[in-house]
Amino acid sequence: MDVSGFLAGLPALLGIVGFVVYQILQHFGKTNAIVSAIVQKLRLAAPERVSDQRLTAGAVDRLLRRDDSLRRLISEQDFTLLKKVLNQQFVTALVVYVLCAALCVFGVLQYVRQQNAIKISDIDVASPGRDHTLVDLDPLVVNWKNEGEAKQLRVYLENVVDHSRSQAYTVESTNRTVTFCPEDYRQIRRLRDKGQQNAFHVVLEGPNRVFTSNEFELRVGVQLLLVADAHKATLAALIDNTLVQGYNYEAKVVLPRKKTLTPHVLGGTITSKADWPLKKPDSIDWQSAKIVFFSPEHDQSIVRPSFLIDQSLGVAPALDVPKCGP
Repeated sequence: MDVSGFLAGLPALLGIVGFVVYQILQHFGKTNAIVSAIVQKLRLAAPERVSDQRLTAGAVDRLLRRDDSLRRLISEQDFTLLKKVLNQQFVTALVVYVLCAALCVFGVLQYVRQQNAIKISDIDVASPGRDHTLVDLDPLVVNWKNEGEAKQLRVYLENVVDHSRSQAYTVESTNRTVTFCPEDYRQIRRLRDKGQQNAFHVVLEGPNRVFTSNEFELRVGVQLLLVADAHKATLAALIDNTLVQGYNYEAKVVLPRKKTLTPHVLGGTITSKADWPLKKPDSIDWQSAKIVFFSPEHDQSIVRPSFLIDQSLGVAPALDVPKCGP
């Protein structure tokens, strides 16, 4: 049993303990003063008929009802006081028993409810290729494990610093996965310079409970964009569609030719961006164009190639839009 299960069943345990303690006090606790005075009178008047054992108010009442001669030994006032003591003890016992029973029922219901309640664990965030480096140019795949009843969850990313929230998705807990595209969390990225990273965590809101993942770092990505038209090709390093000024890197653009195995290769050491004229753009298989990033080596994990090829070169618009949401 985990801690939450123990806490849920604690009222039932308290009810049982309370009942036991009350019974112990009834048998071994201090006797009521009125009852003690009546028992003392009876023992003085008829010691052979009154037991030396501890007598409760109920036991004294039964003794007097069975033996009229003992009843005549005490005054009417004493008998009336004994009845009041019996009534008070009855009310007290009734309250204690009802309270203990209510605690037991409440504890059992809470324990059953807690055992059937939704439980989320092992919340994990990864890029689609399970790359260990999370970059804010990639979709983020959130996975989790669930137990208990299936419930709807509202899932979103939250910036740890200012608590701003991304696009939220409503999913069934049994789905166990949801994907956030860069557009979903673009507005909550605060640090936007190369080399920086933003801290986030995943929040899963259930009907009665909120589950939060461990904090994770999302690095600022560099987009290496190849732009080509009928006249020239341009390779540029961008962050948020803005040129990264003074960024020195080594990269090459490999452009396969349609009628020969020898590709057309552009590139080398570049500062921010570079342009190359194109003499025969129609001879290039633009669908197979590639960008190869060499250095700085420590930036290889944050650089993402992308292409913007003019449709006049026979390239259809890209249709491989990542699937966002559940």
